[in-house]
Amino acid sequence: MKKTLSIFLSIVLAMTSCVFAISASADDSKYTFDKNTKTITITGVSTVSASLFDDFEKVYGNAVNNSSDESASTSPSGDAYSAVENICLEKGVQTVEKNAFADFSNLKNLIVYNPYCSLAPEGILASVNRVAIYTFDVNNSTVKDYAEKRDDIDSKSIYSITFTVNGKSTTVNALEGETAKELAEKAPEFPFEAYHSHKNDVDTYYKWSPELTDVSASASYKAVLSSKVACQHIEKVVKEATCQEEGRVQVICAVTGNVLGENVISKKPHNFDNNAEYCANGCGTKNPNYKAPVNPSQPVVPSTAPATSTTTSTTQAASPATSTIVAAAPTANAKKVDGVWVDRKLKKASISKLKKGKKSIKATWKKVSKIKGYQIQVATDKKFKKNKKTVTVSKQKTTKTTIKKLKAKKKYYVRIRTYKNAKYNGKTVKVYSSWSKVKTIKTK
Repeated sequence: MKKTLSIFLSIVLAMTSCVFAISASADDSKYTFDKNTKTITITGVSTVSASLFDDFEKVYGNAVNNSSDESASTSPSGDAYSAVENICLEKGVQTVEKNAFADFSNLKNLIVYNPYCSLAPEGILASVNRVAIYTFDVNNSTVKDYAEKRDDIDSKSIYSITFTVNGKSTTVNALEGETAKELAEKAPEFPFEAYHSHKNDVDTYYKWSPELTDVSASASYKAVLSSKVACQHIEKVVKEATCQEEGRVQVICAVTGNVLGENVISKKPHNFDNNAEYCANGCGTKNPNYKAPVNPSQPVVPSTAPATSTTTSTTQAASPATSTIVAAAPTANAKKVDGVWVDRKLKKASISKLKKGKKSIKATWKKVSKIKGYQIQVATDKKFKKNKKTVTVSKQKTTKTTIKKLKAKKKYYVRIRTYKNAKYNGKTVKVYSSWSKVKTIKTK
């Protein structure tokens, strides 16, 4: 009997230790990695440190670099760390310690679902990175505040988007800048726009009300059924033709926005009007028929040689030769900068006040004399490359304007310059001053 009991207890202890081992292994699973989307998702911890990823190469190295899936990217340097482009922190993550993600040299996006997560002030990323940090735009957000104070980070928002169809609703988290089609993939059970095709211009389809283009704020969208709507073809130039390259124009359905096709725009001919030495379109091609300007010649002096005839003759002086002199620039100090004429000695304008509105900015400036008008430019980056919008004011006495259709709750950089009209090779062209100092403001 004792022997039987001893065997039974041994079996129970063995089973207990086995269960404990399995549980311990499960507790160690603090994150997952999807090699196809190149995304790490962290769920099982409240504090993230660099040591969390000590076994990352060991666990995922072979899966990343020896994948049989041709669509899955391998890491460029052969290590699993460099294959990661996105890290997602679920709501349970409370703290991210110093250098937590320093090993991920190709990280592009950090998605933080807890807006009050504490991020180490010394830095959490690899020094070579320029990373976008996404989080919910709420009051006193520590993550938003952290991102906006660092020059090497782009601060972006997570929005809550609700879809409703026939009384059934679902809410998904959307990243700032995601398109309507990308959003639809997050809620596949909800019908999205059934695009018209060039084979069938009359169709029944769902469209969202209000209209859904790209994500710029939290919103609710309701699907409305439309039927027998003719597709209206419009053309949209996606690349302007130049003297050196062909352009492209898309054929689009105006009802649904579906791209139906694409056509080529022929190259522009060179512009050598008025004996211009180089093509006026700015391609740098020299005019093969260019003739250098000739200065007016001096009047011909009558010959002083004695007449060979007794008949008195009258010698007529030759008329001065004439030629067309081509101007080198529309004004004395003008130079071509980014395809337009800029005269650094032209009077500059300066912004005196910026007022934020809902997806708009009202700019006020001081009036400048002896100019034709003003050009105001806004963008979401210092180099004026991202989300750039330009407004021209053609009256010299006007000192304010409103730039509309901007992104909500977004920081914008604003600058202004003056311009005047000048004659150049028989045409009227705009000559701009230098840009003013840049000011910033955040839209509502």
